[in-house]
Amino acid sequence: MKKYLILLLFLTIYLPLFADNPNDPDVIHLRNNPNQLANIPIVFRVMQRYGVPDVNGDGVINCIDYSIRFRMLYGSDAKLMINNNRRNGMNHMFIRIWTRPGQFIDVEPQGTPTLYSMGLIWGTRYDLEYSRDVTNHWTHVVGGM
Repeated sequence: MKKYLILLLFLTIYLPLFADNPNDPDVIHLRNNPNQLANIPIVFRVMQRYGVPDVNGDGVINCIDYSIRFRMLYGSDAKLMINNNRRNGMNHMFIRIWTRPGQFIDVEPQGTPTLYSMGLIWGTRYDLEYSRDVTNHWTHVVGGM
């Protein structure tokens, strides 16, 4: 029941406030060319231009909202990941994009068009060992992404 309430709240209140301009060339490009590595900087520009809503309705806009928004703009190849390392306090959602079998890019969703590497932004605090894919969970919570 809570999942449906959050989705309804998002669709009726937040989505219209943060709707992308459908005539924006960047938005058109992302819609017509999903899941391309070259789109990563474009996704950041669109998020900067139109903002990021409180997608999960928890009253704060944080890495969860940025990650989900990134996936909505980039496409289904953007996987939602959690890195939870109790030893150093890391508890963060981010994006993983597989570039080819065995190789991926981990994207800090609150980065910039030119600086978005999880490793560069978080340094040694970011430990791959503590990452797990939560895409399916959040797809069901938010719906339709």
